[in-house]
Amino acid sequence: MESRIMDAVIKREKEGPDYGRAQKVFEKYLDHYDREDGKVRLKIVHTYGVVAQSTALADRMGLSKEDRELARVIALLHDIGRFEQLKRFDSFLPDTMDHAAYGVQILFGDEDSGRTGMIREFVPEEKWDEIIRTAIARHSDFALDETEGLDERTLLHARIIRDADKLDNCRVKLEDAFETFMDAPEDVIGTSEVSPKVREDALAGRSIRSADRVTPMDYWISYLAYFYDLNFRESLDIVEENDYVRKIIHRISYSNPETEETMKELEENLVGYVRGAKRKKRAGGMYIRPHHILCIQKFTGHGYNEEFTAHMSRAVSELAKNPGTEITAAHGCDDLCKACPNNEDGVCTSCGKVERMDDAVLRVCDFAYGESASWAELSSRARKRIFETDEFQRICAGCQWFELCRKTEIHQK
Repeated sequence: MESRIMDAVIKREKEGPDYGRAQKVFEKYLDHYDREDGKVRLKIVHTYGVVAQSTALADRMGLSKEDRELARVIALLHDIGRFEQLKRFDSFLPDTMDHAAYGVQILFGDEDSGRTGMIREFVPEEKWDEIIRTAIARHSDFALDETEGLDERTLLHARIIRDADKLDNCRVKLEDAFETFMDAPEDVIGTSEVSPKVREDALAGRSIRSADRVTPMDYWISYLAYFYDLNFRESLDIVEENDYVRKIIHRISYSNPETEETMKELEENLVGYVRGAKRKKRAGGMYIRPHHILCIQKFTGHGYNEEFTAHMSRAVSELAKNPGTEITAAHGCDDLCKACPNNEDGVCTSCGKVERMDDAVLRVCDFAYGESASWAELSSRARKRIFETDEFQRICAGCQWFELCRKTEIHQK
């Protein structure tokens, strides 16, 4: 009996937090609010929409079962602070309440007031607390500061919830009444002007700060500028597949001529941005120059300097945890080269030698620059066609690390 209980505990930990349990607690929590109120109903539907988008992103990215379930629970809880904001202020505006910070208080308590948090009711295990706390606290920030030292897994989930939130907001902007989320009817929005600062930022590819929004049209444009802040290629795929840019822009008739011209220009810019960003952003993924597909599988912690070694170690660890990560073959310096001392302003000082190695890897692996595939697929192809054949000697013999790699077992399997 004790052995079966232990097996069940281990299985649950591998599968992640229990979303079903968390959902039941969430539904009981909602009983404290008026489910018939239009804004409350919108947020309930939005919550489950974000759960669906988080699930879709995690599946497209090939995340582990644990991370998929964790992403769903974070989505379920991300807007828990909104309901009290609506009850107190009947408003979504950020100057009435910081709903993300209040949500963290609800879940994890408040030392100043002595309030105990509810997180153990939703998720009995403590192991995911910091990831959940950080992802919810940061989901509505203007920008996610990636330099503040978040570990890779926490950063991953903070990015997922931000993207999933924006993706379901596309549905909201297409389906819900303007009076519910904009506090203004369509004709009032369509006749309003665009403030100069909002116009400048939107057309320059920048998100809109809340403080800069003055007119109803400023608010409408700020929702479109969300697309500039999407993190993953999968998110951009969803935007393009659903034609969200054009559909959202054309939901309103712009009776103000200057506004109409701005929206035409913004539509062109955003459609182009989504297409271009898809080539640059990958789902937790990387641009990798082809010969690095070999280096990653033989890496043992040696490098050109400490900074490069640490950077390489993080990348290798991330790929080991997430073999579904999308890899795009880069021509020239890639994501691993960022910390390399041989990288001078984006150009490798050993470009001749490494380019020949890159070309050879592509030829043998039947791959091409700009082409993308999962790390699992590419690493497997390289093992079978290079490491398990004489191609390894032919491609890598001239590299300074060849003898070390030749004696090292492949560890990225």
